Amino acid sequence: ITVFTAVPTIYSKLIQSYDSKLLSRPQIGDFVREQCSQMIRLMMCGSAALPESIFRRWYVITGHKLLERYGMTECGMALTNPLNGERIPGLIESID
Repeated sequence: ITVFTAVPTIYSKLIQSYDSKLLSRPQIGDFVREQCSQMIRLMMCGSAALPESIFRRWYVITGHKLLERYGMTECGMALTNPLNGERIPGLIESID
């Protein structure tokens, strides 16, 4: 897997699981961050606006800034944060 994409709820649940099971074990947290940084080239979030708290916490855990995107099957990708450059959490929500 080199690309991971999910909705904000999934990222929220992954963060909750990480915090409840791994937060007290820093060596495993370091391993998770290292593996995510080395093995996954892009992580995306779509379907709904991404809360800033999830954006920031995910970055701390994995070292990845989530690329927030919105699109529909019928029209392709309609809105997105930039791939390169500053990514602004909730950008899709602020455009509505």
